[in-house]
Amino acid sequence: MPFVPSLFEPDLKRQWALKHLENLRAEIDHFCDNNLYTVETEECRETEQYVIKLFHPNILCAVQAILTFGDFIGTLHTCLDYIASQLVLQNGSVVMTSTAFPTCERANHRGREKFQRATQGMSPAAIAVVESFQPYQLGNDYKNHPLWKLTTMCNIQKHRHIAAFTAKPPWQFRLDGDPDRENWVLNTEQIENCSIFRFPLAAKEFIEFNPEGIKTTLRFVAPDEGIDVGYEDLIAMYIYVANNVMAAFAGFFPDPCVPWHTLLETDAFNSGHTASAN
Repeated sequence: MPFVPSLFEPDLKRQWALKHLENLRAEIDHFCDNNLYTVETEECRETEQYVIKLFHPNILCAVQAILTFGDFIGTLHTCLDYIASQLVLQNGSVVMTSTAFPTCERANHRGREKFQRATQGMSPAAIAVVESFQPYQLGNDYKNHPLWKLTTMCNIQKHRHIAAFTAKPPWQFRLDGDPDRENWVLNTEQIENCSIFRFPLAAKEFIEFNPEGIKTTLRFVAPDEGIDVGYEDLIAMYIYVANNVMAAFAGFFPDPCVPWHTLLETDAFNSGHTASAN
């Protein structure tokens, strides 16, 4: 039976990326449920001090979430490159080592060269669709494009882990409801994952604690490259690839492998989740 180009292989990668995304949700929940911000207080009558100890989550315990995050990013990006290869084959051309789904941030000479190498062998119609998804379509806001974020994170995680950090609640404690009065603090000290704040004992009656202060969330960051994403951002990225990018190329193949208009309705992942992609 002759080989017929299709979206079957790209869709397998999409489904596998979805599995990683589901696993990541479980890893994040496990980390956040077991690594809370905790607060302890004590009074020191000898020094007339009121001591607050804020214990931060141990980010080293997030290693499984970080690894699963990398698996998701790599698999979802591979889905794009699989689409590029199938478009070349669909046009009766040969897949080259340079064949890929390009994501160019600038439509300059360098960007055009990269785009042309990556799309060589595709039909003009397919190339036009690929170009419609280029981050440079957003001008100077290209870093807000889902595919720029996906490609950038994929390139980073090939060489190193993208760091994770816990997003703190707005405040853990404050004096008399006024954060500006934190200058009452006598001194602070950091011992491993514990921040120690010392106040005059007389300030105790004015200190208010945030009942939501123990909650945290996990984010993934690469500050030098402009990456700062949370789980909801990854949901939106997945939806963009599945419902925007893949759907846009369904018409290039005679027998689309999935009903695009019901794609997310049939995913168990979508139960209980709502998100939209720009």
